[in-house]
Amino acid sequence: MATVTTTPTVTFRASVPLRMRQALSGPPCRGEVLARFPSAVYVAVPQAFGVIAVLGRDAVRLPCGLVVPAANVDLPGDVVMGGGALRFGDVAIRPGRLVSAVVARRPPPQRARVRAAQATVDPADVTDPRQLLGRGAGLTPEGDDVLAGYLAGAAAYGIPADDMRTLVNGEAASRTTTLSAALLRHAAAGEAIPQVDGLLDALDGRRPLDPALAELFAVGHTSGAALASGVVAAAIAA
Repeated sequence: MATVTTTPTVTFRASVPLRMRQALSGPPCRGEVLARFPSAVYVAVPQAFGVIAVLGRDAVRLPCGLVVPAANVDLPGDVVMGGGALRFGDVAIRPGRLVSAVVARRPPPQRARVRAAQATVDPADVTDPRQLLGRGAGLTPEGDDVLAGYLAGAAAYGIPADDMRTLVNGEAASRTTTLSAALLRHAAAGEAIPQVDGLLDALDGRRPLDPALAELFAVGHTSGAALASGVVAAAIAA
């Protein structure tokens, strides 16, 4: 009689935002890898806002991300999402600690802090968001990052931005990259990376401004500066 052997599943517990934990609990479906980096793997999926990311412990904590304790996330194999896990072949990533990606409501920022930020950051002109959507190159074009920063600020300060949210939710999928469209939809839902929250805290006077700006500028090649430009535009509007 032939002996049947199976490869044991390796399981990682990840820090996950609530939206992504809910997406993982759905029925199993195939995912398509969009990009692989040493510290991040981006996967297109039908659930949530279209993308789920596996992030190493030092990666930027995206609102669509599952943060694992390893630094390197080299995960080969077919991708299946659902049933409570994201699987790469025989590796399963399951929810562990629940984290929040939601931008908290805040009072209007301090005028002096906003003026100080403008000495470093040129606030974006968002009067015509259609001219920004999809503008630029890369996985997250610069114009999209500006919109995401503004939408995060709008959520923080209660600024009306329904037209921008409608544009993002209705047209981003066809006008920009899959990853950027997903992150824009997270921003439209009031979700952002911690570095954006850090700048909002600094504009409120809760932490020093210069370190908050430096931390945000360190995100990506141009993403951090573009996000800051959108956030400061929202702070001026508030």
